[in-house]
Amino acid sequence: MSLPPGPNSAFASRLKYVRNPYALFDACRRKYGDPFTVTTSMKTVITGDPAAVRQIFTAPTEHFKALQNKAQTRILGDSFTSLSGPPHRAQREIVTPGLRAEGLRGLAPMMVDATVARIEGWRPGDELDMVEEGVAMALEIIVRTIFSVEDAEGIAARRVAIREFGDRISNKSFLILSILGILNDALPPMAHFSAAKENLRGLLFDTIRQIRAKPEGRRGLLARIVGTRAEDGQPAMADSVIVDNMITMLIAGHETSALSIGWSMYWALSNPEIYEKLMAELADVDVEGDPHATQTLPYLNAFVRETLRFWPPVPDVIRVIGEEPLEVAGYRLTENMQVAACVFLTHFNPEIYPDPYVFRPERHLERRYSAYEYYPFGGGERICVGNTFAPMEIKIVLAVLLKRCRFTLLNTRMPEVTRTRFLMGPKQPILCRYEGAL
Repeated sequence: MSLPPGPNSAFASRLKYVRNPYALFDACRRKYGDPFTVTTSMKTVITGDPAAVRQIFTAPTEHFKALQNKAQTRILGDSFTSLSGPPHRAQREIVTPGLRAEGLRGLAPMMVDATVARIEGWRPGDELDMVEEGVAMALEIIVRTIFSVEDAEGIAARRVAIREFGDRISNKSFLILSILGILNDALPPMAHFSAAKENLRGLLFDTIRQIRAKPEGRRGLLARIVGTRAEDGQPAMADSVIVDNMITMLIAGHETSALSIGWSMYWALSNPEIYEKLMAELADVDVEGDPHATQTLPYLNAFVRETLRFWPPVPDVIRVIGEEPLEVAGYRLTENMQVAACVFLTHFNPEIYPDPYVFRPERHLERRYSAYEYYPFGGGERICVGNTFAPMEIKIVLAVLLKRCRFTLLNTRMPEVTRTRFLMGPKQPILCRYEGAL
């Protein structure tokens, strides 16, 4: 069969996709049904139907090519996202052990320390943008837990480099040029990005050299990967590949967590009933003494799951078809076509989630959703490697904030959602006044 129907104008679709993909996807679903075809970075078949999502996520990774056009390659380099099949699995097996539950056990106290350090800079009466505060806390957590840096001077240098890198890839001109495939370094947005990336890469290479010179006592994912050896005793990864994987971790785990922290604070403070339930569950939990206790709290878990359902940072999970055709929803997709599971369309399907625009954590206590009905981190063999790290981080940060601090939410109207850098986030600030210690 031919591709599903969709809008004719590729240029207009690309611009709408950059501005607000949720609006684009919703309009296309209403007009053309599910699935539909729309141009994002290229022509893409979009679906939010769980049966079709299952077809995408259960297909072996060999079915797909690495998800990288030239713009993505420019940003992510030679990380595992640039691979498919056995090479993809091999790199993931080096990266992911430190991001699984047991590997994260040693990182939880570092998450607490980073959150407390941020709180200690606040004064009663301060007005805080909780997304920006989330960015600061997530950045500190990334530097400590992922980049394996804990000294104050090293943290400060990497904090500056990461913010500069983030600002460059989120620049609207850079985004539009990247979507259009215009990557010339003679253009200022591209040149500024290249300079910021090289500065960050240089700091990562410095850290790797420091770890190799003195590995004792180094914690975090980077130290773990640097210490991983192949069967012949040689490093399991080349330093340049480690650096590219660290940048991928940064992009995947920094702003996504920050946005979710901001949203979680909005939902906790805008609904007194939800706030009271969270506080009651946290009352007897020593979050700072035993941060792992946050991971077994039913209502906190349901609250975070609902936050990620309501506003998943990534609007669509894209795959590029390889040599072997793939059937999705009755359509035969062939090599170099793109297909995407649309998180937004699935998570707001009223047949799956009754009253989908109502924020209700209890739905996750009443029913367990399948991996094709709930997938804020994607799915299948290429699921986001941070799918355990991020919820753990959000729970710990939120628990520390609620246990330590009193806040007043200043803008009680729910912010609109819009494109924020490469992700989706609140258009208006989530403003809180810090009232002091609890």
